[in-house]
Amino acid sequence: MLPTVLYEGTAAAATVPEGVTYKWYALIDDYDEAYPVTASGVQLPSTAPAGGSAVLRLDYRLTANGLNVTAVRKAGDNGSLVGHNVTLYLEVTNNNGCSVRFAQPVTVMPSTDIPVITLITTDANGHNVVSWTNADAFASVNVYKEGNSLNDFQLIGSAAASAGTYTDNTSDASQKAERYRLTGVTANGNESPESAIHKTVHLTINRGVQSGTYNLIWNEYAGANVASYNILRGASPTSLTSIATVAASNTSYTDQAPDDNLPYYAIEYILSTASNAPVTNINRAPAANLSGRSNVVDRRSAEQGLENVQRDQVPCTKVLIDGTIFILREDKIYTLTGQEVK
Repeated sequence: MLPTVLYEGTAAAATVPEGVTYKWYALIDDYDEAYPVTASGVQLPSTAPAGGSAVLRLDYRLTANGLNVTAVRKAGDNGSLVGHNVTLYLEVTNNNGCSVRFAQPVTVMPSTDIPVITLITTDANGHNVVSWTNADAFASVNVYKEGNSLNDFQLIGSAAASAGTYTDNTSDASQKAERYRLTGVTANGNESPESAIHKTVHLTINRGVQSGTYNLIWNEYAGANVASYNILRGASPTSLTSIATVAASNTSYTDQAPDDNLPYYAIEYILSTASNAPVTNINRAPAANLSGRSNVVDRRSAEQGLENVQRDQVPCTKVLIDGTIFILREDKIYTLTGQEVK
């Protein structure tokens, strides 16, 4: 009914039956009783000035808005409830005027104590691998992936927080880019707010305008600052080396001197130092620059796709959709490898 953990800056909600009224109260540290919590803060008593009466003082570190309660970090040494003893009370009154007050000790956590995705890359099987840091306060990490609707994130699995990585075995990096986010789960089952979203890199290839050239096109890595992209080429998906480096502002590259013995390509993205997760433990050193990889493409698939189209006598047109070239033939659309797009 009442939250047991508050993350600074993130509202936590209580649940109550329909048709009742309610009021929030809070007991902080060694105050003699619980005092009302409003949208402006906790209404605490103050010592009466000489010759005057006691005045109301507000503790701005805790606020309530409807059924939501929020721990707020303020400037200064005393601007946080982290490490303080806090008990929340919710007084519920029914239509008959009967009231009951529910109490719940809560732990206030810094907003930085949320798992942070450090990188998503692709493994040798073409699956996405999510890695994280900043999960020391949790027993496990939940992994969410966007479904078929924008921002519709579904829980796909979990791993021990200490594992540091999760492999999405349902993903196919050669098919599309994916978006992920994380939450942390404490030992007693409380789930943290969601992390920032990261999106993988999906690489496509097609033949260039000039004979014998090939265009590589990819989407930007999202969720962290990318310093540069390395263009990788090799004789097999597992033996790729860099042939060029472009700034992160680029999402395409044309190989004007392809090698028949090196038909495979991939994109390596290098994250900048500014992308590293925040350091919340003084004994933890910042991570070095991180790098990940896109899916691997085979140049020969682009060649075969064009041969299939040219062999068909029905007139066709090449069209560019969201940075990817497709073949329009009669009333159907095909990829360059000859697959029909539904």
